[in-house]
Amino acid sequence: MLTARQPVLENSFCKHDRTQTTPFVAGSPVVLPAGVVVTIAGCDGETTVVKGMTACSQRPFGLLMQEIISEYDRRYISWGGVHPRDKGTTREFPGGPVAVAHGGLWSTDIYDTDVQINAGDVLYASASGTLVKSTGWGMCASGTVSAGVPVAVAMNTRTTTQLTNGRQLHILLLI
Repeated sequence: MLTARQPVLENSFCKHDRTQTTPFVAGSPVVLPAGVVVTIAGCDGETTVVKGMTACSQRPFGLLMQEIISEYDRRYISWGGVHPRDKGTTREFPGGPVAVAHGGLWSTDIYDTDVQINAGDVLYASASGTLVKSTGWGMCASGTVSAGVPVAVAMNTRTTTQLTNGRQLHILLLI
């Protein structure tokens, strides 16, 4: 039997790998920013467990739609409590429910900034989960799993200055 499934709805019910707690940028409470490329870490019953890319040997699965932040310091925020700045946000803790984006048109600021990205450029996942051109310094070596999987196509052009300043890059997500 073959049953049609809706990937947009289906991947709204993934779960973050609770063992991934190292900050994306040292000293930051952000474990993974929204828009980072994730890979499948396993399965928890019927729920797909995802984690941020950490190696070129991992297969890109989609883009994380929520920011993962480290746990609160419980001396200041009681268990079950939410910091006022996090109310109404899409932040989640390690091991929490997350959504993963597939296909479609998106805007992101999670990319490598060392080379200009032009409209029509094919983008790949770096070992750290950022989007990178094939000529960028973060591109995985030829022959690795990640290097063989195009993740997105750039829909606008961004200079290195615009990329460094965090300007949104519009992409067509291929995975």
